[in-house]
Amino acid sequence: MTATASPLGARPSPWILGPARDWALFLATPLLILPAVRLVLRGVALADLALFVASFGALGHHLPGMLRAYGDRELFRRFRVRFVLAPVLLVGGCVAAALAQWSGLLLVVYLWGLWHGLAQTYGFLRIYDAKVRSTALLTCRLDLALCVAWFLGLAVLSPTRLREVASLLYQTGVAPLSAGAVAGLRSGAAWTIAVVSAAFLVHALVAWRRGTPPSALKLALMGTSFGFWWFANVHVQSLLLGVLLFELFHDVQYLAIVWAFSRQRAAKGADLGGWNRLLFRGGWTWTGLYVGLVFAYGTLNYGAQGLGAGPARDAALGVLAASALLHFYYDGFIWKVRERGTAQSLGLAGGSESARARPAWLRHAAKWLLLLGPLGGLAVAQARGGADTLARTEALARDFGQAKDHAELGLLRLAQGTPAAAAESFRAALAREPELAAARVGLGDALFLGGDVAGAEREYRAALAQAESAGARNGLGNVLGARGERGAALAEYRRAVALDAELLPARANLGLALASQGALEEAAAVQGALVAECPACPDVLPVHVDLARSLVALGRPEEARRALESALAHVPDEPGLLRALAELELEGGESARALARYELLLARDAADPEALYGAANALALLGRLEEAVALYRRALVVRPGFPEAHRNLGTVLLQRGELAAAEDSLRTAVRLAASDGEAHQRLAAALRARGREREAEPHEALARRLSGQP
Repeated sequence: MTATASPLGARPSPWILGPARDWALFLATPLLILPAVRLVLRGVALADLALFVASFGALGHHLPGMLRAYGDRELFRRFRVRFVLAPVLLVGGCVAAALAQWSGLLLVVYLWGLWHGLAQTYGFLRIYDAKVRSTALLTCRLDLALCVAWFLGLAVLSPTRLREVASLLYQTGVAPLSAGAVAGLRSGAAWTIAVVSAAFLVHALVAWRRGTPPSALKLALMGTSFGFWWFANVHVQSLLLGVLLFELFHDVQYLAIVWAFSRQRAAKGADLGGWNRLLFRGGWTWTGLYVGLVFAYGTLNYGAQGLGAGPARDAALGVLAASALLHFYYDGFIWKVRERGTAQSLGLAGGSESARARPAWLRHAAKWLLLLGPLGGLAVAQARGGADTLARTEALARDFGQAKDHAELGLLRLAQGTPAAAAESFRAALAREPELAAARVGLGDALFLGGDVAGAEREYRAALAQAESAGARNGLGNVLGARGERGAALAEYRRAVALDAELLPARANLGLALASQGALEEAAAVQGALVAECPACPDVLPVHVDLARSLVALGRPEEARRALESALAHVPDEPGLLRALAELELEGGESARALARYELLLARDAADPEALYGAANALALLGRLEEAVALYRRALVVRPGFPEAHRNLGTVLLQRGELAAAEDSLRTAVRLAASDGEAHQRLAAALRARGREREAEPHEALARRLSGQP
């Protein structure tokens, strides 16, 4: 129970709840949290513990404030409009923002949550000072300045917190900060902490000499709060663990003070709703029910996290974000210690009468505009689009140097087709975190794509020595396949899929490996399941083509056609699918349909050599030889070393009677592809047509040998 206001002239108790409970719940709580968390983490994964705290602590502690807002009749009468309109506006806005994937919502929740945390600490400082009647205006201002300097300053100096804010800012379209700007922010934060702390100390010494010293308990709370905030932000390298630790401190303080406050209000006969009068009547049963309700509210987070990816989950997370913002908003005006009713419920003397019957709407609206203005700017910035993902990640890796940023940069560079630069990024990640398996596998992928097969194998095996990894098994399969060890490669792909059925490249490689070994039915089954599961996924688009080839090899060309047409229904005009379907139609004698698809490809890229070659083949089969010759020649301008184009150009020229030009093209074809029996056969035909029988004979013999004829 809270201390009551002291008789006139008597010095009030310096404690809020009493010595033991104040030390346990407000002052020295970190000393209890640290060993408890260390003990729990011996048997529970950090991610699981973080989800538990986020649910039953971060979300659960929103409920007590809601109980007061809607269960304290006097308070509700004063702020009825706010309590009715705010939920509607915030829930609607947050759900819309979540469905639109607006990164600014997370940024708002984070920054307002940071302010909320420091405001709670400031409130406790003022309560303890009020207990010893240290209520000078300058003291209040310096307490607030100190909280702002330490909380915001250490968030800037944190190796993880500033990085997260910067990442969210970049996602909303804000241009990446320069390296100098980040360094300047950190330097400014350090100087601000130093200057404000010095001003506070000077003022405290002066107050001490004047006989109005600050509360010793306030100073103790400053030490534990600022010290633990430093520990969680700067010393602890894991953002997840740091957030978890301070969240526990914040939640324990909040739940305890609200319980004590509400108990005192109920004991004094305040105008409370029936549920609040019942819940806060005292006793272990009702205390247990209070804690149980907090936990029950927290289960909403588990429910939202359990939803599959999609609009339902996004909307649920938007509602939870609105809960956080409502909590921050309500706490900004329902716990004002300077008001007499609040002060008396905390055992403090004095305080002014409750706020004016009518809220100061202009001032309140101005505060909302201070929030909504920047939010609107961020929304516009994200709608316009800012720096691309690569530029954002490069800035994060440069300015904050976290292993995960370098690893992500490596993945982006791999996707760009720059394996050497990707390898450099992965090595930077491993230099910072040698056990980062994803970076080890990524380095193997970069080396493999760069042609260093032995180096890739070394990295994959090093990753597997640390722990089993589907990515490493898949990469090792690629290495073995490149060496011609098809059976061993197939075994690795099977292991990769068994470890992680969601690793789409491994499943795609498994299908190819099965087809290469003649297991066409199994290959088609693997490929068919993959394309049915995620037809439009980038990693799966080539699998549609692989499936079509497997079906053609199985003698089921119509199925292959339907598979490709179905894929195009999901990804219209995708070049690889259009090309594969055109090739299938060309082989099936549907030259006109094939030509139409090649023309679609050429409309997108008039210099696509494969599309030029395919269209020329279709034109040749349609008898439009002059147009075919023109397209073959255009393809060869783009890609001079295109043996099939030289061969087919020579064939058409031979049909047209242009024997010398045909011979030139066909000789180039056999020079570029000496094992192309068809090119040798056609060159022999061109030579015979020119009366050079003896020159034609060796090419005919070679063509027979390459085709397996005696």
